[in-house]
Amino acid sequence: MSRNYSTALYWLNKAVAQNNADAMFILGLMYEWGRGVNQNLQKALSLLDRSAALGQRFADIEAGGMRMEGEAAAQAARYAAQCRSRGGYIDDDECMQGGFRIDPY
Repeated sequence: MSRNYSTALYWLNKAVAQNNADAMFILGLMYEWGRGVNQNLQKALSLLDRSAALGQRFADIEAGGMRMEGEAAAQAARYAAQCRSRGGYIDDDECMQGGFRIDPY
């Protein structure tokens, strides 16, 4: 059977409207990964949080992972900005300047 995201989206939205925790979890995953919908991480987190509150046991784990990934990306962006402010550039997660690793702090 082939995947049909539009049909899945139709039925998942109906189930979400009836507070079905599993449907919220699956729809949250679709929004997290942009499968059949435009990727929307805020909407994904909202659905996963609602699903977890209703007892879906994997939703809280998924939402926690998304938050950890978001914080890691934010930390990497802060590090890169600090590196650039010192005249450096990021190469393989290291702050470099003139071919040498520098400490941007």
